[in-house]
Amino acid sequence: MQTPRRASIVGTGMYVPPRVVTNDELAKQMDTSDEWIVQRTGIRTRRHVDPGTGPADLAKEASLSALEAAGL
Repeated sequence: MQTPRRASIVGTGMYVPPRVVTNDELAKQMDTSDEWIVQRTGIRTRRHVDPGTGPADLAKEASLSALEAAGL
């Protein structure tokens, strides 16, 4: 009888796009303000991807981070 194979997590990773968008930037495009957004959501900034960047591109960067954390 074979011993069951075991899996383990040896590294984790994450990635966020470098472009930071502030509430003030959003207020220039729509009828809102930093204060209104923060009061209702607590959000001050968010990250946006550049056009042409997809989920797989973000996952690739997170995967590379996980591999580095695992020492692989």
